[in-house]
Amino acid sequence: SSTDYRITGTNASTFASGAQANSLGFYKGLNTNLAPIITIADTLTIVSGGLAFANDAGRTDTTITGGSITTSNNAPLYISTGSSSAGGAIIISSSITGNIDVAITGNSALEFRGGTANTYSNTTYVNGGTLTLFKTAGINAVGSNVVVRNGAILAMSQNNQIPDGATV
Repeated sequence: SSTDYRITGTNASTFASGAQANSLGFYKGLNTNLAPIITIADTLTIVSGGLAFANDAGRTDTTITGGSITTSNNAPLYISTGSSSAGGAIIISSSITGNIDVAITGNSALEFRGGTANTYSNTTYVNGGTLTLFKTAGINAVGSNVVVRNGAILAMSQNNQIPDGATV
């Protein structure tokens, strides 16, 4: 069974193997100097909704690491980075997998990092904020094509982050 998870006031959370969530929200309690780290033991499946971050001035980077993130029924993975660009970056080092689109909204910085490729097979939509591709050089940070909407930014901090043949 899945539920909505609301993570506040903590610097570490772990999702066990096979965890499911309707949505995963990160809220004001993360507005600390604790540099929150969320660890995924195996695969975290987002059943509906997505990942939502409330970013307030003074919030440090929030990191999701380990395992992989996917959605059920090939639904898009929605990542909302919040409405302010004053908070720290949102760093996803977990791999994003599945036959899915990834849609990013908000004004905050989002970084795809780590040494494991994101293998989702559909389009990445950067509808707002800044998406920085920061996987290990030569590791695909996006699965396929990338669409950057007016006012949004796509940045690369390493070489060869987009699959050969993909369009931007």
